[in-house]
This record gives sequence, C-alpha cells and structure tokens, in this order.
Amino acid sequence: MVPFAVKKLRERLTQLASPQNTTTSRPLAQAQLRDFENRWRKATEPTFLGTVERGARDRQVGIHPAFLIASFLDPRSKDMVPDLGPVSERVAAIMVDQETKNREAQCLVAMGTDRAGATSTVDEEVWNWEKEDDFFADLEVDQARSRQGAEAHVGVGGNTVESIVQDELKRYKSFPPLQFRKVLPGGTLTFNDPLKWWEEKAPYFPIMSSLAKAYLGIQATSAPSERVFSAASMLIEKRRNRLDPELAGKMPFVAQNWDLHEKHLQDMLLAAAEQQEGEEVQGSEPPAAK
Repeated sequence: MVPFAVKKLRERLTQLASPQNTTTSRPLAQAQLRDFENRWRKATEPTFLGTVERGARDRQVGIHPAFLIASFLDPRSKDMVPDLGPVSERVAAIMVDQETKNREAQCLVAMGTDRAGATSTVDEEVWNWEKEDDFFADLEVDQARSRQGAEAHVGVGGNTVESIVQDELKRYKSFPPLQFRKVLPGGTLTFNDPLKWWEEKAPYFPIMSSLAKAYLGIQATSAPSERVFSAASMLIEKRRNRLDPELAGKMPFVAQNWDLHEKHLQDMLLAAAEQQEGEEVQGSEPPAAK
C-alpha cells in the first residue's frame, strides 16, 4: 500500500507542478503532503516521513506576508484580510521605519546645507580664540541646530512619527471600502483602480500612499501577469503598435484559450456534418408506398 500511495502522491504533485498549473497555490500541495503524512504516520518509514516533514517546513505555508499587506493596502479588500490586527501592526511598523529613515535623511541634508553656509561665513571672518563669547555663541548655534533636527524627527505640532502613523491607519480603516466595479456615465461597467484611489488620497495619507504603491506593484510580477505580458509581447509589435488598448487586452485571452475555442469549433463542425449526412440519407430513401 505504501508504494501505491507514494505513486498517487507523486502523480498529484507532478500534476500541480506542471507548466499549465504554475500558479497553483502551495497550500494545496501542502495539504496533499499533510494528508499523506497523517495516513502513514505509524508506518515504518521514518526516513521518508522525515523528508516529508522537512519539505513541509521549508516551504511557504499559507499566504505570503507581502500579499497580506498588499491586500490590506488595497482599499477594495482592506476589510476582508484575515488576522487584520497583526497585519495592521506590521504595516504600522513598516510605515514608522520608512518615515523615520526619510526624516533622518532630510535632517542630514538640511544640517549639511547649514554647516556649509556656516563654514563659508567662518572663512570670511577672522576667528578670534580670545573671545569666549564667540565660542559659546557658536555652541548655542549647534545646540539650536540639534533641536531643529529633533523637531523634524518628531514632526509638526510635537507629534511623533508613531502617532502620525496611527492617525493615518485609523483614518484609512474608517474610510468605506472601494467598490470593485463602477458604472460610467454612459452605462459602461468598469473596474476601480486602487492605485488611482491612492493617488487621489495621497494628501490625506502621505506615508501610507507611498507604501501602498510599492506593495500593490508586487502583483505585476506574479506568474499570471508574467504569462499575460509574454503573450502580449507576441501580439503587440512594431506593426501593431496602434492597437486599441481594449482590443489589445482581449487578444492575449483569446490566444491563451484558443485551443478550447478550436475544440468547440471542431465539435460544431462535426455535429453539422453528421446532421447534413443524416439529412442526405433521409432524402435519398425512396418514398414509402401508399
């Protein structure tokens, strides 16, 4: 029984890993491995079961964290993310880290500009080391610059980066979800673009909007998108560079599903030929005697 089960498991995994199913979710393959392990846990196959368990640990189980974050940052699906609390906390941590680095870079640039101006002023004037007042005056200037850098890190109105991030998250969660589809004035049904939504809401969410553009762009590198772009590259070329965008979007779909359409056409032609042959046979029969 064990060799038979291994054979079935291998066939199933081979089917899942075939080029036609490159985007099949890993949790499905993981479920197959877990099912086999549960069935044969008591078998005397410690080496094989150990290999299965190690393979299960080394693979990505469930949804990748980046896709959870991208789903949360998509205004259409922000309320449908599982484990919303941990995902929201992770997004907040990334936003705090990103904004802190941006402000530190801005402070370094500003302080570098101020120091360059101060150096030129010192070069023009004659430095007198005997004047202690000048020394303490310069020390006060450096302290004032340090305070300005700290204020830039804290933010306007004394708000910390953490409080600004939490305020953006709170306002984002309170926004109603974006509908997946919308009806244009002419009655045409189209899809809402989340990136366009973030572009319009960027003044209200300056930190989160930049993060959303990065994470929502991950989807364009997925295997389905890669296949679409590969198919489109074989259709859109120099002689077809003026295709209507809507028509160009339909052509890869037709190219990818042409084999199904061709099979349907063959079935229709075969049925029509059989029907025509039946009518000819019926027409060639002599009329029944009265």
